[in-house]
Amino acid sequence: MHDDLIGEFEACSTTKDMWDKRKARFGQISTTRIHALQLKWMQYEMESTCSIAEHVQTMSAMVRDLKAAGREISS
Repeated sequence: MHDDLIGEFEACSTTKDMWDKRKARFGQISTTRIHALQLKWMQYEMESTCSIAEHVQTMSAMVRDLKAAGREISS
């Protein structure tokens, strides 16, 4: 951990306090990130060079990222 982050978290008395503070600082997803995830989903095209398994894996990862951001898949 960098010195500037150590200073920010050293006042936490428990590990839970540190995780809560970390989540508040780093756990939020920006609007830009959400738009990028949605755009990636909408523009996805299957390539003939990839197998069906690779397409399913890619699409599953996109769905997982959208759900983690609290967004539903839109067409």
